[in-house]
Amino acid sequence: MHTVQCTTCREERPLVAVLAALMAALAIVLAPAPALADDAPTAPGDAPAAEDDFDYTYDDGSLGFFEWLGAKHAVAVIEDAPSNPIVGAYQDLDNMGSTESAFNLDNMEKSLDIIERCNDLRALPENNAGELLVDPYLMAIGQVNMNYSRNNTAHSGAYEVAENLAWGYPDPFTGWYDAEKKEWYGDDCAEARSYFESLLDSDVTFNNAFYYTANAYPEELGRTGHYLNVINPDYEVTGAGYIAPGSCSEQAFYFYTSNDGSYTVSEFRALLAEYRALVDASVTYQITATSTPYGRTWVSTSWATAGTVVTVRLTPNYAYEVDDLLVEAKDGRIVPTTPTGNANEYTFVMPDVEVTVAAGYALRFNDVHPGEWFVDSVMWAADNGVMGGYANGTGNFGPNDDMQRAQVASVLYKRASEPEADLSALEGYVDVGSDWYTSAVAWAVDNGVIVGDSGRFRPNDVATRQEFVTILWRLESEPEGTGDLADYPDGSETSDWARAAMEWATGVGIINGNANTGEIDPTGKLNRAQAATIIMNWTQLNQD
Repeated sequence: MHTVQCTTCREERPLVAVLAALMAALAIVLAPAPALADDAPTAPGDAPAAEDDFDYTYDDGSLGFFEWLGAKHAVAVIEDAPSNPIVGAYQDLDNMGSTESAFNLDNMEKSLDIIERCNDLRALPENNAGELLVDPYLMAIGQVNMNYSRNNTAHSGAYEVAENLAWGYPDPFTGWYDAEKKEWYGDDCAEARSYFESLLDSDVTFNNAFYYTANAYPEELGRTGHYLNVINPDYEVTGAGYIAPGSCSEQAFYFYTSNDGSYTVSEFRALLAEYRALVDASVTYQITATSTPYGRTWVSTSWATAGTVVTVRLTPNYAYEVDDLLVEAKDGRIVPTTPTGNANEYTFVMPDVEVTVAAGYALRFNDVHPGEWFVDSVMWAADNGVMGGYANGTGNFGPNDDMQRAQVASVLYKRASEPEADLSALEGYVDVGSDWYTSAVAWAVDNGVIVGDSGRFRPNDVATRQEFVTILWRLESEPEGTGDLADYPDGSETSDWARAAMEWATGVGIINGNANTGEIDPTGKLNRAQAATIIMNWTQLNQD
């Protein structure tokens, strides 16, 4: 990394050039500050209160902060900088939020570390220099100079301030103070130091002694000027600039405050923090929710400030379920989501960048597709815990698979909330042992819902439609039916033992004829989709 520390930029140059550079960087501080006397200084802590129309953003950089603070002269420095013939080409006011600019708020906050470190060194007993106050006007100058010097590795000389510069040093004071202090008290600077101290002994001010010594010993002061700037007790105010990429540091010094006022570092930090909180609270970021043909993605707001808790609700289309949810920030970050406890509802905390909310939807059952006649009843059965998909990892419901008598008993037993079953009811049945359906069959037999014959329950036999209807009819205490089986082409095929049940079922709409043929197929095999439909109709009948 290119690492340079500079008060005068110490490349080999003729003595006249070195002296000229010293004058531009240091001695010019003897001149008075620009006349700003018409305005009363802003008192520390008198920053404007937050207003409803606060519309500054992070991209307004330090210019927005100085405007909010009421620091008119700092604002003027930045606004006039692009037209300055020396530094103007390096001031991009359209990209003040860039990390490549000293106007960036993060870089500005970091520059306060430079001032704080300088004050810590000035407070050492050996230095006994007063605390430097932060002047917004010098802060603006420091930022403008930093933008220039980052690109030129040199002092701009555009403003009448003393200035320390460093490139490539995470802590510039390792050079500005530690190294140069050692140099100042070394043998090579003994003569210059003796001359400097003799001036102080004769009641010459520190700054004037600095000036005279720079004229008399330009090379020695070129190697130690940063150190002497740091400990100069005649300075009262300061500003700084910093650019993180490249660790570029700048500190400007002056004798008295401008009419923008002055602040302790902690006061200035607090004002900057207050401003940044208002910026964060005023900036909203867009939330884009993407929906698909398989479901709708809803968010509680389309715009939110950073830190806002946003709610997401996912509504799958029938036959679909939520497969995944992804909230992705524009910068590539994946934003964590948290379930609320409500079905398909989540929250996330809005980051400081726009986000896209996308959900993935998948078929609840691989073999149940939208548009099929049974989709509503199958989804109802699944939603109400009456019937579910196979537990074999296929993701299928098996709508066209036959329903065995043991499966019928199990479905109805589950719908009855699985009460305790009396297994003694199975005595005499030779084909029911200890199996997954034992309790369900015992409950069905004990309640007279399903009966066998000749000592056999026939658990693996496929149930017929009329058998299933008869089971429900028995659960309803065998009510009288109002349906006329003669209305159906195959109504006469109903077995005598099932006729009363089928008349009841057709009369109340539990079972209906085929949409194309009108047939009720009483002796046909019962499949799982039909079972789900009949149970749904039966349940809704009781609810009505």
